[in-house]
Amino acid sequence: MNETATQRYRLRQYYQKLIPLFKSPSTQAYLMAILSILTIAFFSLFAIKPTLTTITTLQKQITDKTELNNKLDEKINALILSQQQYEIIEPLLPTVFSLMPDKPEAPLLIRYLENLGIDNQVTIVNISISPLTLFELKSTSASSSANQLDVSKVNPITISMLLTGNYTNILNFIDRLTKLDRLISVQSVNFGLSGNQVQAELSINVDSRAYYFTGGL
Repeated sequence: MNETATQRYRLRQYYQKLIPLFKSPSTQAYLMAILSILTIAFFSLFAIKPTLTTITTLQKQITDKTELNNKLDEKINALILSQQQYEIIEPLLPTVFSLMPDKPEAPLLIRYLENLGIDNQVTIVNISISPLTLFELKSTSASSSANQLDVSKVNPITISMLLTGNYTNILNFIDRLTKLDRLISVQSVNFGLSGNQVQAELSINVDSRAYYFTGGL
């Protein structure tokens, strides 16, 4: 008997010994249980894996949306606080805009000075304003942030005046000049006398500056 025939004989003997074992009810029950478990595990792997992936994705979306919701709540709270602060300062805005308008408004400024001279019995012999802007072009640049003041956009207007009158009236004029609704600062004052010795008048050169803000709100 050659080697191949011997192996076949041994396998046949082995299977013949296993046949009674497989016919045993307990063995069949164990095999069925094992096959059932393997089958359930196999199909569960394909059924549960997409579900687990979906759950992971949903959890990440919930986390992202929660963070976004928290950020939105912070912005809403900041807007509410800004609105409250704005309501506090809103009554003061007309005064602020009057002190520093968004345009030079030179003609209106000259009218203020003329009325101030009349009220204080001071003669404005001459007045010069530079730069003198007769017409304003609308700016196309973006407005500045409401909570920041760009100092580079605060522009001065130089005002030079020759005044005549008595000492007290001129002092009153200068005092009222610094208290106008328009922000004006006096830079220099030069005194002189005009007229004869009997009826001498005080002559004063006043250099001052007014300001306007082009940054917007």
